[in-house]
Amino acid sequence: MEPYTYRILARAAGLPKVEAGEEHLFPVERRLLYPWPALSDWFAQVLEQELGGRLPRPQEVYMTFDHMVPVKNAAQEKFIRESRAWASSKGIHVVEGEGIGHLLAIQEGWVKPGMVVPHFDTHVSSVGAIGALGVGLLKEMIYPLATGRLWLKIPPLLRIRLTGRLPQGVMGRDLLHTLIGKLGLERCGGKIVEFGGEGAAAMALDDRITVCNLANCLGAVSALFDPEGASWEEDGKSLSFSLEELEPCLAAPPSTADIRPLSQAAGLPVDLGLIGTCAGGGLGDMAAAAHILAGKKLPAGKALYVVPSTKRIYQEAIRLGYLQALAEAGCFISSPTCDFCYGAAAYLGEGRRAVSTQTLNVSGRLGSLAGEIWLGSAAVVAASLLRGAIADPREFWEGGEGR
Repeated sequence: MEPYTYRILARAAGLPKVEAGEEHLFPVERRLLYPWPALSDWFAQVLEQELGGRLPRPQEVYMTFDHMVPVKNAAQEKFIRESRAWASSKGIHVVEGEGIGHLLAIQEGWVKPGMVVPHFDTHVSSVGAIGALGVGLLKEMIYPLATGRLWLKIPPLLRIRLTGRLPQGVMGRDLLHTLIGKLGLERCGGKIVEFGGEGAAAMALDDRITVCNLANCLGAVSALFDPEGASWEEDGKSLSFSLEELEPCLAAPPSTADIRPLSQAAGLPVDLGLIGTCAGGGLGDMAAAAHILAGKKLPAGKALYVVPSTKRIYQEAIRLGYLQALAEAGCFISSPTCDFCYGAAAYLGEGRRAVSTQTLNVSGRLGSLAGEIWLGSAAVVAASLLRGAIADPREFWEGGEGR
């Protein structure tokens, strides 16, 4: 049987079969974007001034207001107001106050398995968690917006068969970091990564979202899970990973490609933590953090920001007691926003160290160029802020104080 990815591309193109290297125009059923200066306003300008204002099938376009939330100055307020007015005038779905668009697309069912979904943001690959193919385009997003079609030269495929289950205290972020460390650009660059096997079928949605969300850190065009969990034999274009053998690991600053086993970083003092963003703000992330922090207190001077990715996740985390436990531990709880991820909501000072679930750890991403950002799972972040230094979360599960 053909790989799942090529089957959905063939269906989208109306062809019996497609192969790597072929170039096709794919009609798309969903187009996603959010307001961002020099991108969304540029799209509007080109559409209105050069293309006669035409926007085919606007009911299939979703604009999520998830950055600059809340607005913080007059320039942002003006930009958001104008973006809202333009999108509304075109008949685009305007979504405000509900959370981060990459997650809402899955949660609200805007995107279904088998869809091909363009966005200007590469993290649209998150939709691969349910078996859709998200394609990040930057300014080339103007073509799908203006035509309702995506031009794509079909990338080669790397299939990864997952076996077993993630151990307690080990999360999807640890799988992603392990893949970066073992494969990286050498094996994944310019490819679509497709996950299958019994391990993929058993993996929690939040873990799958994190893995797919950060496909760009592998150098991949995108990533997705075969929703049927299909398995296959390992060959030159596929390989296998045992989830049961994974351990916590981190990306060291200032590169998402510098992967270290947690044991190499354990004990480094930390000052700030962030659990949230489109890469780590799911209900499973809230649950892991609450499991570690329930009944405990953060050390004095340590800041841990918790930002559920959507309003529904926020509400469910309240209902289940996760946010109560985190608030009582001393965490700062925020409504959904992207702003913590790019340093617009919290500041990391010179000589200070953060451990975070955010998408990037480049210098200055959270403030000072002289601050350090280590990337890890929600469990690693919670354990590290509780200890005041990078710590292994597995001690809080079976065999540790968490039971």
